[in-house]
Amino acid sequence: MQLAGIVYLHRITDNRFGGKSTQNIRLFKELCGEKALSCVVLTTSMWDLAPREKAQQREEELISKEGPWGELVSYGCRVARQDEGSVSATMIIRHIISQKRPDSLQIQDEMADGTPMIRTKAGRVLEETLDQNTREAEEQMKRIKEEIERLKVEKAEGEKKEVEARKATEEAAKMAAEVEKKAQEERKREKQQAQKEKKERENEEAQRKQREEKEKQEEEQRRRQAREEIDEERRKVEEERRKVEEERKKMGEERRKMEEECRKIEEEWRIQKEKQREQARVERIKAETKRREEEEEDRKKIDQRLSDLEQKYKSAEEKKKRNTKDKQTLYGWVQENFCIVM
Repeated sequence: MQLAGIVYLHRITDNRFGGKSTQNIRLFKELCGEKALSCVVLTTSMWDLAPREKAQQREEELISKEGPWGELVSYGCRVARQDEGSVSATMIIRHIISQKRPDSLQIQDEMADGTPMIRTKAGRVLEETLDQNTREAEEQMKRIKEEIERLKVEKAEGEKKEVEARKATEEAAKMAAEVEKKAQEERKREKQQAQKEKKERENEEAQRKQREEKEKQEEEQRRRQAREEIDEERRKVEEERRKVEEERKKMGEERRKMEEECRKIEEEWRIQKEKQREQARVERIKAETKRREEEEEDRKKIDQRLSDLEQKYKSAEEKKKRNTKDKQTLYGWVQENFCIVM
């Protein structure tokens, strides 16, 4: 499984960075490898539970050259704060997405080359930790045995000392058994933790696939709705245009009829008497002027109506182009970003 990045969480409320935490950092470094550390974000949490100045001082101690995180930071790890809820979490994820994705982790490369888990660098670190615990237990047992021998030598001094030596021996044996038991429990806990982490990774992968499938379906539904809206808008524009054409045809037909009537009237006027011709001509001119003004007014209304419809059609076309461009941009952004995170 190829990762886009890793977020390492640490409570800023912890007063000290103990030996166990130091071992975890060392193990974490060997798991990732120096090449992949540039995609790791060392994140401090629970800032709302600690005084601000004290928390900042702890953060500076962590990232200093002598601090627990100093070496990791020198290899390119980024330090971030999870102190603003989803806002800071989103910034951390965006930073991981913007980085170059590592080919693989160091432990993946080692295991891909056939190296057993226990022989990898991380496995050796874990083995060294277990060996160290074992050595400490053996040293403690050695000291206990030495104490037993000393008590045996002093047994000759008296029955009382012999009883004390026996008790010390029993206590030493009990302590040795407890140490061995603790070592076994520690190995068992680590094994259970590894199994738990593996199961959590599998669950996270399944949930990620479900989210991607759901987002893909939602995107397809949005695009389908957008296409239906554009088609509906286009149909309305076409309907408006057809109505305008029908109105224009009707106006043309009425105009031809009016022109025919005018010709008839002119013919009748020509046959009238000479003395009425001048007056009829004036009335005809007035009627013609009025008619033409009305026709001009009607023509202006029709042109205005056509202009409005053309403007609506252009607006619909522009809206379609913007919607298409927005959908393509959104689809491209989702495809690019989610492909990177996978």
